[in-house]
Amino acid sequence: MKTTKISFVYRNIFVYRLILFFLYLGQYNRRYKTIINQIDLNTDKSVVELCFGDIFIAKWCQKKNISWIGFDINDAFIKYAELKKFVVHKKYIDEKTNFGQSDLIIVSGSLYHFKNNINIFLDNILRQTNKLIIQEPVFNWIRIKFLGNFIKTFTNVNGKEYDLRFTFDELKKIFNSLNEKNYKVQYLKPNWKDAMIVVKKVNLQKISKK
Repeated sequence: MKTTKISFVYRNIFVYRLILFFLYLGQYNRRYKTIINQIDLNTDKSVVELCFGDIFIAKWCQKKNISWIGFDINDAFIKYAELKKFVVHKKYIDEKTNFGQSDLIIVSGSLYHFKNNINIFLDNILRQTNKLIIQEPVFNWIRIKFLGNFIKTFTNVNGKEYDLRFTFDELKKIFNSLNEKNYKVQYLKPNWKDAMIVVKKVNLQKISKK
């Protein structure tokens, strides 16, 4: 990771949508719908979304009468969400950040920001929620040589450029280390670009069966 200027992708929500639309080959909205498919209307009554970027999930939660709170460091995303009357917090997120207790935390497309302290970061999140949904790109245009340097400029967030990305095997290795007595982990491949990991606390599932 190195310091650089913020990418133009993150300076405007509409530019962000346009670039992601092309990077997902026209399936930008579908990436959010695959997350929404994992939200349980009976148990996931409070949702916290980290590095939320767009408000696709927020709008869906609003329609379903689900509490949604977003955290991001990007001024453009924060201002747009506030304009649409959503509860958001501008905050630099790290492995010590307090988000408050929730039924569900979502991290979509930004887990690589925390790669250097990933285990501590996940421990902190899992202490604050009953369920975690991770959706992370494992096919990355950045690995294609003639596109790599150009695409890398899209990762400049808050003046920092992130060089590293996860593979699906790396993600599995990280989440396989969770204690199976405490967590149930599910691995999914919702589309050609992303991997999804759903983590649920086992003790809550046992209680609900009584």
